[in-house]
Amino acid sequence: MVPMRDVVKILSDNFDITYQEAKDITASFVSAIVDILKDNGEINITGLGKFSTKMAAARKARNPRTDEIVDVPAKRVPKFKFSKTVKDLIKEN
Repeated sequence: MVPMRDVVKILSDNFDITYQEAKDITASFVSAIVDILKDNGEINITGLGKFSTKMAAARKARNPRTDEIVDVPAKRVPKFKFSKTVKDLIKEN
């Protein structure tokens, strides 16, 4: 796994900006995505994929410490689907 600091370093090098500027831009980008998803929106980044949310159904689960069965309520969860472009590029390697 590549740590986020490596991605920030690549951005700072590619755009000839400071590491801190690249870090701030990255943090702002991630924050914008989260804010849009909180409002139940979708973000389609051409060439990368689509961020969205979906409802996870209510279910029963087992507490591994006590073996007690508990109800887990339905909740909204984030979802990401890669674009065909990314899928094709990964298949090439």
